[in-house]
This record gives sequence, C-alpha cells and structure tokens, in this order.
Amino acid sequence: MLSQVNCTGRVMVVINNGGGKIFSEVPRLEKMSESGKAWMKAETPVDFSAIAKAWGMDFQKVARADEFDGVESSLRTTLLEVIPS
Repeated sequence: MLSQVNCTGRVMVVINNGGGKIFSEVPRLEKMSESGKAWMKAETPVDFSAIAKAWGMDFQKVARADEFDGVESSLRTTLLEVIPS
C-alpha cells in the first residue's frame, strides 16, 4: 500500500507499552501461577526497527519527551516507535 501513495514526510506512530499489562488488573490473575501470569500479561518484545526495514520505512524511537526534537521527516514513510514511561 505504501507504494501507492506519496510517502514523503508521512509518519506512522506505534505506541509500544510492552504489551500494556491490561490483564494485571484482573483479580483472578492473583491466584494464577507465575507462568500463567506471565502468559496472561502478554509481554511481547517486538523489534519495530526490523518491521520498518522489512517494509522499506525509516525508523526512529522516542522514549523521552526531549527526544521528539530529534524526529525528522524523510522522503520515505517513517515508523516512529514511542515508548511511554
């Protein structure tokens, strides 16, 4: 799809919160084994730089607010991984 649109300056943002741990608030999780808890928390390490490379995108990662100043547009689509604290 990227080859069908003008990608100059486009930025695709992925908020990477490490899986979000949405299930850590489920009361039933307290009674589960440690391996069961780990499975339910869905902590999935993803290498977004590899995804960007596979799709012909530039890649940038931002983990602190001051790092947004270094984000630059490109002639290709940029995959911007934002890691919230």
